[in-house]
Amino acid sequence: MFHLLDAWEASLARITSFFPGHETATNCNGKNLLILPTLHAGKLFYSNLKRNLENQGFQVGILSVLRDPVSLDFAVDHIANQIVTAQDNCTLVAHGTGGLYALVLPEFVKKKIRRLITLGTPFQGARCFHLSHFSYWDYKSEWIHKNLRQASLYPLFYPLSSILDYTYLPSDSTSFGQGRDLWLDIPGNFNLVTREENLRTILEFLGSPKAMDKQKPILPVKTYQIDLSRFQKSEQKPTKKSAAPKKKATPKKKAAPKKKRKT
Repeated sequence: MFHLLDAWEASLARITSFFPGHETATNCNGKNLLILPTLHAGKLFYSNLKRNLENQGFQVGILSVLRDPVSLDFAVDHIANQIVTAQDNCTLVAHGTGGLYALVLPEFVKKKIRRLITLGTPFQGARCFHLSHFSYWDYKSEWIHKNLRQASLYPLFYPLSSILDYTYLPSDSTSFGQGRDLWLDIPGNFNLVTREENLRTILEFLGSPKAMDKQKPILPVKTYQIDLSRFQKSEQKPTKKSAAPKKKATPKKKAAPKKKRKT
C-alpha cells in the first residue's frame, strides 16, 4: 500500500517540477533552514514540510533545482548561488539526490552550513540513473566512490532514511553519520516528506532553532603522541661496572695444641 502511495507522490513531485518558478533562484536572505529538493521534484511538493518547520520557529527557504541541467557544475553553481544568501550556520535539509549535490558544493558554501540532514539520499547511487544524463549517479559509480565521504566534512551530519532503503546498511550508516542516524518506519523516499508520522519524527529530531544552537559540532578525534624513548633499548653497549676490590683473606690462626692432663 505504502509503495503505491510513494509512487503516486513521486508522480505528483515530478508534475510540480513543471510549475512556473521552479527553476527561478530563491533569495534566502534571513533564512536559517534551507530545503534542497530531489531531482524532478518541484518546490510545491515541500510546502507541507516548510509549513511545519516554520511552526517550529525556523525561517525556511526552498531552493530551486534545475530540472535538466546542461552539466553537473552548472546545477551545483545554481544551488550554491542561493545558499550564500542565507544566514551563517544554517541547516540544510536535502531530500533524495539533493544530498548528492550537497557532497560537491564549493568549500565557501559548505562553511555557511552548520548542519546537513539528508532524507533518503542514495549514498551508493541508484541504477535508475544508469542510462540517463545523470549516469555519474549510477549504483556504486566512480563519482559516488570519490565523493561519498565529503558529507563528513560538515560540522554536523545526519542521514535519515526510510526503513526499506537498502542504499547502505544500518551498521555502515552509524559510522557514516558520525555516530547518529535515523531510520523511519514507512518505506519510500517521497513518503519521508509527506506522511504526517514521518514529519513528526523529523520535527522532533530537528527541534527548535534554539535547540539547534546548543548542538555542538562533532570535534575530530584527538591524537596523542606517546613518548616511547623510555621503552626503547639504548644503542650504546652497557658499560661494565668496576668490580669492588676483593678483600685479602686473613690467615686463620692455628689452634693451640691441647695440653695433656697428667694422670
